[in-house]
This record gives sequence, C-alpha cells and structure tokens, in this order.
Amino acid sequence: MREDQEPEESTEESPEEQSQAPAEAGDGPDDGFVFEVLSELPAAGGFRAEVYGQRGDALYEAGLVERALQDYREAARLGRSAKWRRRVADSYFALGLPQQAYRAYRRAIQLDPKDPESHFFMGEFLQSMSRTFWAIEEFREALRLSGADQPYYALKLGEACLAVGLLKDAVEALTLAARRKPGDSYYRFRLANALIRSGALEDAVRQLEHAVRLSPCDDYYHALLAMAYKGSSRPHDALRAIRRAAEIRPRNRAYRHLVAEACQEAGLTTLSRRFRDLAGRLDEYDADYVDRLKNKVLGGAGEWNRPEWM
Repeated sequence: MREDQEPEESTEESPEEQSQAPAEAGDGPDDGFVFEVLSELPAAGGFRAEVYGQRGDALYEAGLVERALQDYREAARLGRSAKWRRRVADSYFALGLPQQAYRAYRRAIQLDPKDPESHFFMGEFLQSMSRTFWAIEEFREALRLSGADQPYYALKLGEACLAVGLLKDAVEALTLAARRKPGDSYYRFRLANALIRSGALEDAVRQLEHAVRLSPCDDYYHALLAMAYKGSSRPHDALRAIRRAAEIRPRNRAYRHLVAEACQEAGLTTLSRRFRDLAGRLDEYDADYVDRLKNKVLGGAGEWNRPEWM
C-alpha cells in the first residue's frame, strides 16, 4: 500500500474476526494469577460492559491477548463505547491483524466522532503502519478536538510532521507542545531538533539551553548544545558545554574527542592534545556518534536521536 493511499475502509467484521473463540481457562502462562485476581468478579451472566472491559484489561496486561479480545468485543457490543472499540483495535494489532485493527479504530471514530482519543490512537496506528500523512490528519483532529490542551497530541503531531519534512508544521506543533509542558526537557529537545532542521539555529540554541537547565545531568543534551554553539560560531560556549557532557560521562571517548576539537578551535592547543591522548582510537560506535552530531545536527540534514547503545 502506498503512503498516499488510505487503508480500505470497512465497518463490517470479517469472518476471521467473528470466528475467534476464547481460550479455555487454565491454558495461559499467567492464568493462576489472572483468575485469582478475577475470582471476585460476578458470574458471566451478570457482567456489564464495564466489567467485561475491566476483565479484558487484566487479561491483556497478563499477555492473554486473544482472551482479552473476546471480553473487549463483548464490552463493545454491550456498551457501544468508543473506548472498548479502541481496546478491540489494540488487541487485533497486538495479534498481528492490522486490517481488523484499522476497521475497529474506524468504528470507534464512527461511534464518537468528537472523541479526541479515538483520532489520536488511529493516528498512532497509521504511523506505525508507515501511513504518516494519514496519521498527521488524525493527530491534527485529535489536537483540535482537545482544544489544543493535550501537549502529547501536539508532540506526536510535530514529530510526524518532522518525519515527512513538513518543517513549518512541525515547528508550530512542537512549539505548542513545549509551551503546554514547559517543565519537560524532552519537549524542548524535540522543538530544538525541528528548529535545527529548519535552519533556525539560534532559536534551537535557546531551546537546548532551556533543556539543560531542566535536565542538568543529561550528557546528551549538553553534547547537542555544544554542537549548536559550534554552528553558531561560539567556540568557548561549545567547549564549556561539551566539557560538561564529558564530566557527566567521563569514560565516553567520543566526548573526549569532541572536547579536544573544541579546545583546538578555542586556541587551547596543549589541552587539545591532552584530550586527544585520553580519547585514544575511537571505535565504530564512538566515531558514528561524533559524525552524526557534527554532520546531521550541524548540517540540519536529518533528525537525530540518541543511539540505542547509549
């Protein structure tokens, strides 16, 4: 399916959806725990939608997704609630059934078109399926319906826009997210990322300075700030920031290498040689870290996230 092609919409359950049967009690890995927890619930004949849904939640958390799906479907049938339709969709997706999941998310929206959560979760689903442009529309609608009062909706909208190169939209959404959640350094970092890619390096510097004030022990933010200072022709500020990163993680050879470079650019040749000796020969991970900081962040050539190995 192409990125610009929305998944085929259907509001009818497929035969595969209708034919799934609950597993028998006692055949799951965590049944002992689950049914001990559920032993006080009413008998099956007296379940209301909410109780079915709550039992589905317990089963889902225990990893018994197929059985949770049956309870969620019953809860959705009894209550006709968008909430339980979303749980049905989540279960289908967890079971590797994306078409059924899409139909269930769409039914949730049809049940309550003004529910921002249904649009948001549909957006997350579409993004996970690499349908980012469609996801953006759902995130945008979720944000509108919430009255722009959900910073996480704005964050997800901005990140989706950033992923497909809609830089102006990304900066707008991430600015809103950062304003709505001023005490979260990650929101500042994501906004700075968008600003760097947009060429607004000075604005990015201000956001990163705010991020390091909020999270002073995060070496990653200090290193990113150092590269932003470097791009803004502020070598002494760059040296101060990268030395702080190296102080937080003194065994990181990549930081020692960057400190040596910053010292050289600040005219501190002797200190530069000392740090180069400390850094030694960089392995592939450290070298990749240095290159990505310098080339992608300074060049604004792409999005940069913390490597998994850090």
